Amino acid sequence: MAATAAVRSPRPSWKRTAKRLLFGAADFSQQCTVGLQAPQAEVAVWLEGLGEPLDVTQGHFMACGAPLLIGISDEFLRGCHDPRRQTLSLRFRERSAPARLLGSIGLTFFRAVRAGGGFVHLFRPRSPRNYCLPRLQLWAHYLQYARLRWRSPDSEITMTARDVHSMCAFYICPRPTGLVSVCDGSHSSIFPMNLMGATGRDYFCFALKTITPVVSLVQRAGRLALCSLPVEKAPLAYRLGKNHNSESMDMSQLPFATVRSPKLRLLIPEFSVGVKELQVESSENLGSHTLFAARILHEEQWTSAPQFFLIHGIYDLWKRKAAMA
Repeated sequence: MAATAAVRSPRPSWKRTAKRLLFGAADFSQQCTVGLQAPQAEVAVWLEGLGEPLDVTQGHFMACGAPLLIGISDEFLRGCHDPRRQTLSLRFRERSAPARLLGSIGLTFFRAVRAGGGFVHLFRPRSPRNYCLPRLQLWAHYLQYARLRWRSPDSEITMTARDVHSMCAFYICPRPTGLVSVCDGSHSSIFPMNLMGATGRDYFCFALKTITPVVSLVQRAGRLALCSLPVEKAPLAYRLGKNHNSESMDMSQLPFATVRSPKLRLLIPEFSVGVKELQVESSENLGSHTLFAARILHEEQWTSAPQFFLIHGIYDLWKRKAAMA
């Protein structure tokens, strides 16, 4: 007698239906790569609370992950005598019509740090709002992120739920990712960086994880080249992320051709879209990240190729839905 094949019952349809209702038609990663012209013109970030809203799209950045700190150049706050007494917020809107509100983050003054001849004001986030998903789907994802944090208690950076939700809103605005080249004479490295922003006409700030060896390398070297990348090189940048955990690397083993930066003569990728050469003037441990303030020595843009930016998956899903509408 022939054996009969076992018939496996189909996965209960109610589970698929529940997942679809909670998370929407598609699941997504928290970080998504996009290619955009720089400076990006997709999302505008407005500072509200000082009279007329101020466009700070190119004048704010993330200074630390835990505690989450958002830096804003004092160029935008010079009319504010005491930011501790102001009710400020960042609002993220479409740059083009109808300029829909995509998210917001309330700001609570934390402290000011010197950057060149001025200051960067640091703020803690409060009351983050994200309008890219229906409330039920949004909170389903928030619960999923909380579960991931609970299952990974040994993570290098421990963030509060409020900070995680603020990050979801913060990365509605596309954030550029570049490659840093640094050499102190005996040690050299190239690694990716995403927490950075301009703080005035001639100054620039960036943040690196405090526990990583590249922090001491950058502090010793004092000079570096920051290269912007074409979006197709994003996978390579991710692979170079391991270099954060080493103070030096064999530059002859790089998997790409290099050229010398115009002023500092540092080895940089031949495929760079542009380069910004920096002189570090100060650094400060803020918690999970160390903030560096640097003077721009030289800057060049070589091509107009779409560059490597990061956005949050929640905003990416909103974009895809908006494109189909």
